[in-house]
Amino acid sequence: MPSRPSAERSPLRRASLLAVALALLSSMTAAEVVERVVGVVDGRPLLLSEVQLRQRLSGGDVRQAAEALADEALMYREAGRLPQAAVTASEEAQALQSLRLKLPAGFVAEEALLRRMARRQVAILKYIEFRFRPQVRVTEEAVRAAHAQAEGGGTPARPYAEAAADVRRALEAAEMDARIEAWVKELRAAAEIRYNDDRRP
Repeated sequence: MPSRPSAERSPLRRASLLAVALALLSSMTAAEVVERVVGVVDGRPLLLSEVQLRQRLSGGDVRQAAEALADEALMYREAGRLPQAAVTASEEAQALQSLRLKLPAGFVAEEALLRRMARRQVAILKYIEFRFRPQVRVTEEAVRAAHAQAEGGGTPARPYAEAAADVRRALEAAEMDARIEAWVKELRAAAEIRYNDDRRP
């Protein structure tokens, strides 16, 4: 009679194995969805999980997040060639904490993704400061002209001595933005960027 109990248990075993197989298949399917490749930048894949994290941090739609991530990948590649852009452990930790604080309540991000993004952004910022900051030159004449223009445009007047520092900072920031934008356009022009839904920046 020992064969009978074994025969009775075999359908249960099959059902159990089937349940395990379905669970594995379900988890694999979920992983495939999360890690779907949404684009390629010079051979490097843009993963959906990275794009979703970028979207949560900076807002906008998926397309904008994918384009921002593509730009970031290009800038990071350039930054990696400069020793002065190397990221220290303390800089990474500080950037990681800053990213965590920006995440919406209830959104759980993979630690490895957050850490990669933190390191990438710090390296890019250090590269920009080293490469472009010394090139930014705002003359006294430019500051006075911007101050006079602001007064003429109806902005509440502030004495030049009080406003000069703020005006200078605004002009420096505008020049930095212009240089960074030109740099990114140059990187894009030399790169091969493809989105799997055929959308282009």
